[in-house]
Amino acid sequence: TYLDRDPDRFWYTFSRGPADFFVMDVRTERVLSRWPWQRRMIGDIQEQAFIEWLDRDPDRIKVLVTSVLLFPEQRRPFRGKDAWEGFKHQRQRLLEAMGRSRSDKLVALSGDVHASLYACLTLNGGKQVHSWTCSGLFWPTALRAFRWYRPMIRVPGVLHGGWGKPLGRVEVPGEVFSDNAFSEVSFSAEGASFQLFDRRQRPISETSREIRWR
Repeated sequence: TYLDRDPDRFWYTFSRGPADFFVMDVRTERVLSRWPWQRRMIGDIQEQAFIEWLDRDPDRIKVLVTSVLLFPEQRRPFRGKDAWEGFKHQRQRLLEAMGRSRSDKLVALSGDVHASLYACLTLNGGKQVHSWTCSGLFWPTALRAFRWYRPMIRVPGVLHGGWGKPLGRVEVPGEVFSDNAFSEVSFSAEGASFQLFDRRQRPISETSREIRWR
């Protein structure tokens, strides 16, 4: 669709093959507050639209695209308030909505941390949310200090929501690749493939992952 006017929002949905995508706008709708329960990454309308989207055609694969990681979290003192871990109350609502939804094939795609990794969150109740992260190809030397490395990540461990409520358990079974890379993601009715390649197009099997829907 070609835009003939200024958009009234920057989040949108689309479908490809067996998957439905919800691309979040996690920048322009942020509300920063000194009170953690008032902090919001997205606005009320976008949050409600995401929750309703989860239950639309629940047999399809539901892919949340967010420019900052939903999980895992960083260890202290690396933790920051810019990612979803700084918006625990709203993240809790989104994850609880995933757990309640009729959709069982749940994936989150993200970047931002100048590293690549696969993570899996097993929510209370047993439903799984798969996370695949791959950041950009070009990082100036000055950004090396901002790359994620495995010792910075708090895994395996319990993911907490607002007021310290446990939401589920996070695992990162493969390696964290902290160098230039790109990925190829494919979905099917049986599962998903997250393949990682270095800058010379060589596969990085230690980080890549094949999953099957339960």
